[in-house]
Amino acid sequence: MKIFIPHPLDILLGMEIYVTRSKPLKYFRVMRPRGFYVFEISNRGYVVNENLKLTSSKGPLTLYVLKKEGIDTLTAIRIIKKILRTHKIGYAGLKDKDAITYQLVSVDCEKPPQIIKTERIELIMIGKDYKHVRIGDLWGNKFLIITEVLDGSNVVEAIQEVMNVGELPAFFGYQRFGTRRPITHIIGKFILRKEWDLALEYLLGHPYPTETQISQKARYLFKEGSLKEAHELFVKAGLLYEAKVLKKYMETKKSFKALQILPRALLRLFINAYQSYIFNKLISKLWREFGTLKQDIGGLRKINDYTLAPIPGLRFRGCRSYVCKIIKELLHADAIDFDMFKISELHIKALGTWRPTTMKIHNLRYELKDKELKLSFALEKGMYATVVLREICKCDPLNL
Repeated sequence: MKIFIPHPLDILLGMEIYVTRSKPLKYFRVMRPRGFYVFEISNRGYVVNENLKLTSSKGPLTLYVLKKEGIDTLTAIRIIKKILRTHKIGYAGLKDKDAITYQLVSVDCEKPPQIIKTERIELIMIGKDYKHVRIGDLWGNKFLIITEVLDGSNVVEAIQEVMNVGELPAFFGYQRFGTRRPITHIIGKFILRKEWDLALEYLLGHPYPTETQISQKARYLFKEGSLKEAHELFVKAGLLYEAKVLKKYMETKKSFKALQILPRALLRLFINAYQSYIFNKLISKLWREFGTLKQDIGGLRKINDYTLAPIPGLRFRGCRSYVCKIIKELLHADAIDFDMFKISELHIKALGTWRPTTMKIHNLRYELKDKELKLSFALEKGMYATVVLREICKCDPLNL
């Protein structure tokens, strides 16, 4: 049976295999943002949506359902902080930007309103609590995805094959690396290598055709050395981090000083993206070599029903297992070693951790009517719906 080669973007991000044998679909397009819904599932098992009601009415903190559309979680949080004039908002995880998403947030605010509504954000009060929602305080997410398709019989065959497999590689999905500009891992690589000029060049330059025209023009102007004009367009395009970094670079002419003004959380995100890229490449290599990750492979850890693999970082620098040997080879190909995950200049340590090698797809359902396909399923936290979609369609990731 023919084995299909993933899209070049998948290869670029370390997703080098498919585990099913269904044919690539002729046409498969997710109707974003209004055809991609994400509902957070709490640790207690309830699905977060605009009809959620909690019985808790005591505590100094206010709980809200945050509904957002076409905006990333961190930007939404920043807007809410300004509206409520508060410094502390708790949330469990980041949700897709190009989607309609629902999640629980906690707010420390003296006079919390019942509802807040802006063009892309809605907050609906649902109760009180004594503790903030914290990163990781969720079981996972439920997805409802509406797509346009042409070859209905092949779509059903592809979905049923995924259902039969039950588990897919636990790749980090496209959002981890940037959907319009999939280069966050490349910036992370140059930060780890302390090649500040190249990190700055990739942050501000390298326009992608999937960006807006104004964003592309700003990046071209930066590459040409027209810094003032580039800065004006970055501001106009709403790329505030780029504008801030470029302004600092114009003042100092020092790439490191310009990058240094970025929030530490964002700098860490670049490094995390590189760690994710290496993890993807590791899983691809192991799957090609062993065909399954359920057997004993030196360096993998088994906990309950899960097989875990290392996400590289400082804690694994002394590791000598077979899996760690592969990781070292992957890092070496990028001129990186484990010790480089400590970046004293930025006060950042990337320790690394363990991640499941496979993702379980819960309650996968589908409904096909004419050329419209509705998919619903749930994934545990840290898993990506686009990884399920890529396995079904084997198509251009920009359609997802």
